[in-house]
Amino acid sequence: MVRVRVSALNSMKVEGKEGVRIEFVSLMPDDKVSISAVGMDDTMIAQSMVQNVMTGLRQAGLLPTLGKPRLILFLTNDEYKRLGSPQINDIMELEFEESMIVLRKI
Repeated sequence: MVRVRVSALNSMKVEGKEGVRIEFVSLMPDDKVSISAVGMDDTMIAQSMVQNVMTGLRQAGLLPTLGKPRLILFLTNDEYKRLGSPQINDIMELEFEESMIVLRKI
């Protein structure tokens, strides 16, 4: 299971009907680095602390998540409503079950 955040919504035509394009991005930044403080100089420790603070702010939704969309959906308005009409910054769970992709609003 992966948690994703809605990063963009656009109105558009989908299969000849009014619809929505939704972009999801992962909550966890791709550049996670584990740094040990043993044998590090003050500059490396400060960089590690700043990186951890920025990661925490992104996870809290206070800073935009860097990176490319993880999933893009093109839905008709009916499909969008059945999904729960997610808005920008809504968090959803993305899960792969056998031959299905399941999205759940948290």
